[in-house]
Amino acid sequence: MMRLKKFRNMSEYSRLKIMLGGVPLGCDNIGDEAILASAVGIFRRLMPECELTVCTAKQRETASKFNCNTLPLYGFDRSPLSEFRRVVANYDLFIWFGATGLSDYPETACALLENSQKAGVATVVWNVGMDNVFNPMLYSLAGKKLKLCKLLESVTWVDWAAHFEKFIHKRVRKRLADTLGKSRLIVLRDEASLLELRKCASFPQAMVGADSAILQKSVEFESLRWEDHCAQMFNSATKRVALCLSSQSPVGELDDFAAWLDNLNLSENVLTIMLPMNPITDYEFMEKLRSKMKYSQKTIMPRFIEPEEIQCVVAKCNLVISSRLHLMILALNHLIPCIGIARGSKINSFLDQFGLPVAGSTGTVDFNTLDYYAKKYLGANDFSLQGANVRKKMVKNLSEAESRLKSVLYEINSRI
Repeated sequence: MMRLKKFRNMSEYSRLKIMLGGVPLGCDNIGDEAILASAVGIFRRLMPECELTVCTAKQRETASKFNCNTLPLYGFDRSPLSEFRRVVANYDLFIWFGATGLSDYPETACALLENSQKAGVATVVWNVGMDNVFNPMLYSLAGKKLKLCKLLESVTWVDWAAHFEKFIHKRVRKRLADTLGKSRLIVLRDEASLLELRKCASFPQAMVGADSAILQKSVEFESLRWEDHCAQMFNSATKRVALCLSSQSPVGELDDFAAWLDNLNLSENVLTIMLPMNPITDYEFMEKLRSKMKYSQKTIMPRFIEPEEIQCVVAKCNLVISSRLHLMILALNHLIPCIGIARGSKINSFLDQFGLPVAGSTGTVDFNTLDYYAKKYLGANDFSLQGANVRKKMVKNLSEAESRLKSVLYEINSRI
């Protein structure tokens, strides 16, 4: 049964009906919500009369915040795809947008695109990213299959696990090639993602835009609602470092990281602001980090959950250290220098554009690099001009992608 929540004040004069999906929205990922906020702004600016519907796990909250229609989180919940196909047939356009979906959950989003296309609905891929590896939770062997492959390897001296994973990856790439090839527009969020996608097929029509979250807006600083003593500590600090460590790929050297933070906070007189981009799992992981610190009183962890709040806070920091991409995107919207801790290639690809460093990976943090650049950026910061030039190029790429998108929107609209 369709569970459509329609916002009461939706204009009766809307024409083009657009469904946004293919991303696990409403699942406590602040980065995904930043992408959504900016994407909604883009579509409404390009075609103010369009009717937007968002697939999300938090239908009521999303409808209220964006004055839009909402639907269940098709592809990521238990709703059957047959139901999705019936529902999407009522729309003119299905848009898969944002995140690193081409490698994180490619077959899920492909299923939505395929069912949209079979229902006669136009499809667009909007600023989606692609890592250099597929999601290991989905596309790497584990459990009984891995044990069986290891057993066969001991007898045949053939790495059957590698062969099987190669077969899986080849199948996924073929599905991406077949499905995306039928889309009206394909926009990748960066050049590295486009190069990865072209390992599936040539896609001559695909283009580079930019992550929609580069357009994220901030709230006024005075409107932030801090907890307890956090505001006083934040306002009185002379140097501020924002930190987010992802719980999805946790840093293994947590004791060493805690010791490094203690040393930084004391030697540089720094306040560390821990900003979980998943307010549940990242929060728990960074609380564990705090418990290992000797001087945890030199840290705060405010409970902000909206991207516009996170951006407002990080804009007043001197430095960001993160294994979450979108905290760095929000920081660089205000030209705050960042040090990445890699998990896959997406953080390297993004920071390389700005000439910013990556201090190893979550598996092996490079504390020498971390220490060198932290002290550099907490000292004289000459990053702003360089960062401004890169952001100018990103905004230009996004603007060109928007022009192509606008043409597609109006072409589809002219036929309904």
